[in-house]
Amino acid sequence: MHLYEYLIGVGAMKAGTTLLYDLLRKHPGFLCGQHKELHYFDQVDQPDKGEYDALFAPGQGVKLDVTPIYMYDPQCIRKICQVLDPAQVAVAVVLRDPVERALSHWRMCLSQAQEKHSFEACFDLEPQRIAQNAHDKKTFSYFSRGLYAPQLDNLYQHFPAENI
Repeated sequence: MHLYEYLIGVGAMKAGTTLLYDLLRKHPGFLCGQHKELHYFDQVDQPDKGEYDALFAPGQGVKLDVTPIYMYDPQCIRKICQVLDPAQVAVAVVLRDPVERALSHWRMCLSQAQEKHSFEACFDLEPQRIAQNAHDKKTFSYFSRGLYAPQLDNLYQHFPAENI
């Protein structure tokens, strides 16, 4: 049995990553950060292994980071592999029916007053919105986050298949 140094949960936002985190963080073999989504590799331009490791509770165990956007943003996967040994990283991918995922994402944004457009209108608006800036790409990527094939291809290009 291979023991990994890290378990990084990626996958679709609104697909069950919180449940995955809540279940795994109860296990004594996992070291968690202060919260589920560390967002280290999407918010730090020049990541550093020591800085990343400092985000986790001290002790012996597998460091657990569940940040769904890592799979959606291909630069995150590249950064992870620059800083961590891909052979020491297990990647948990959580997916959901892409239409149901998009609808759940849209409802969340609507309830948080981030969205004012209909679900249907958002389909037409998305390309322009996500091209505008990084915040809009993270917030209004209802449909593009459900395009799983290129995201999974990117994972398989960077990690051994048995680690995913």
